[in-house]
Amino acid sequence: MCSKRLVTRIKKRLTKQIDCANISYAFDVDGTLTECRGTMDQEFKTWFLSWMKGKTVYLVTGSDRAKTVEQVGKDLVDSCTMVFQCAGNSVWQSGVEVSSTQLNAPPSMFEYLEEQVESSSYPDQYGNHIELRTGLINFSTVGRNAVGQQRDLYYEWDQRTRERETIAKDFNTKFAGFEAEVGGNTSLDIHLKGRNKAQVYDVIGAPLVFFGDRMFPGGNDYPLHLRMIDPQDQSHAVSHWKQTRNLLQELYNE
Repeated sequence: MCSKRLVTRIKKRLTKQIDCANISYAFDVDGTLTECRGTMDQEFKTWFLSWMKGKTVYLVTGSDRAKTVEQVGKDLVDSCTMVFQCAGNSVWQSGVEVSSTQLNAPPSMFEYLEEQVESSSYPDQYGNHIELRTGLINFSTVGRNAVGQQRDLYYEWDQRTRERETIAKDFNTKFAGFEAEVGGNTSLDIHLKGRNKAQVYDVIGAPLVFFGDRMFPGGNDYPLHLRMIDPQDQSHAVSHWKQTRNLLQELYNE
């Protein structure tokens, strides 16, 4: 069995095969750079801002700009080459929105989502369940006002029951032209078909290194992972911002 040190050396050797002069980095935010719905650890942020210097860095998140600024700070957001909000349906550069995609959902979709709230077997609900964003609907049966332990308890329950995954699969059979994907710990992202995070690849190009926490089939980071077809592209599925930090320090800190 290979030692951890040897595995790290092998990974570094593979990483060096990338054309480092042209490499781009893309990061999900929730669960990748921060705790879900939380703010960025200050020590990590200080290190990350220093690490970013001289690099081409993008954020690719399902959240809107206000939430992203709240989580990682305007200084970090404005230091990025470009920020893809709302799964790439709202694109920001140098503090200005440079493009956007609109989503016009039929009334039957909202009726369907309300039915999912009413039929959910989870015992608690907190606040609104639907948030309209640019080109995207964020939906949560537990409610968007759930915080802290409330969110953690729902996430643990959802891991056992697969409620969100079940709703997404059913939604995708009922609404042609739209897609629902699991995002964050408590919600679903709904957008026009194909208007998911994969769309940013055509803007960023290769070689790309991507970090995300929902890089499984049905997760909202998965489409970009699938779209990365260049031999030099690398994607890293993480479960916590500390894992992101450790991978950056081990593999990309030169």
